[in-house]
Amino acid sequence: MRTRVALSVLLAAALALVGRASAGEHQVPPMLVFARGGDLYRLAIDGSETARLTATKAVEADPAVSADGLQLAFTRGTRSGADELWIADSRGLGQRRIVRGRPASVRYASTGNPAWSTDGRWVYLDRAAQGPDEICGWIYRVGADGRGLRRVTKGVQLDSSPAPSPDGSRIAFSTGECNPGIECCFLRVVNAQGKPTSDLRRLARTRGAQLAPSWSQDGARIAFEISDLDAGTSSVQVVDRDGSHLVRITPRGLNAEEPAWSPDGEWIAFAAWRKSAGYDLYVVHPDGSGLQRLTTTKADESSPAWVPRS
Repeated sequence: MRTRVALSVLLAAALALVGRASAGEHQVPPMLVFARGGDLYRLAIDGSETARLTATKAVEADPAVSADGLQLAFTRGTRSGADELWIADSRGLGQRRIVRGRPASVRYASTGNPAWSTDGRWVYLDRAAQGPDEICGWIYRVGADGRGLRRVTKGVQLDSSPAPSPDGSRIAFSTGECNPGIECCFLRVVNAQGKPTSDLRRLARTRGAQLAPSWSQDGARIAFEISDLDAGTSSVQVVDRDGSHLVRITPRGLNAEEPAWSPDGEWIAFAAWRKSAGYDLYVVHPDGSGLQRLTTTKADESSPAWVPRS
């Protein structure tokens, strides 16, 4: 009898501990980092916290959080108009520049859309500039210490928005002809050495540019933006890795851009605009259900990036 009572007490205590742990985990909501008014902010998607991470006179944009949630990469504009790549910790502290902006003599130079490798050693980014006759750009990779900047994609085109796959073996990106607006844009996937893969082989050209890819946590699907400049509309769509089963997951009338798939696979965050409301942040499940609007400020919010739970 005493043994049974003792076991009952131990079981009750264990269940209580599990309950407290589960409750504690539930109290840590998913977090996003995003751009607002030239600074970076952190937001809990349940609305319980909003924190400002940068406060400079420069314009910070394109935040990207490392897989361990400890490092933040972003771009910062300079007085000459060039963009630089910076890194800080997840609170915005310890900011340091790892890629300098190009000189003013380089016309239409841009540096943007950083994305971390899974192991946190590298940051992928896109860089474009005016050549003799047209604007071209490629995907680059640089060490988190600012060393080893090298070009990943080849050819003569305008590549942008690199998205390393969760296993680090592939990079999805948007590509098109060098002059923006001409044959722009469609998605491609290369391996870590920049060689084309067979991924997305079944994805047909769409009405509107294919932009801003983001992988699911298992690497089986890709979310991306389709932007129809002629119609003035944009949407978030999801496709299998081979390019099949293309599905729109955002409603018509909501012009959705810049999807970001959550590390747990449950949500896709995105920025969207309505004529009466400007840009706000939203989340939706990958099947298109559960749409939620996260921000309602007068400022424009953009470029959501998930903060992985440590």
